[in-house]
Amino acid sequence: MSQELENRIQLLEEKFEYQDMTIETLNEVIIRQQRSIDKLQTDLQLLKEQLLASSHNLEDVNEPPPHY
Repeated sequence: MSQELENRIQLLEEKFEYQDMTIETLNEVIIRQQRSIDKLQTDLQLLKEQLLASSHNLEDVNEPPPHY
């Protein structure tokens, strides 16, 4: 092979390796973000349930006593 062709192949291999590393890094970021989103959704659902439970309790507190 000519030197020019070898240089071009080497450059392509280097670019491929860099892109492969970039894809792997991006994949790791996406995995971390999805875990964070899943946790936030779970926390939000828990907060909704707590809010609903506390609002039901407030309705009971606002009722007048039975002797009225």
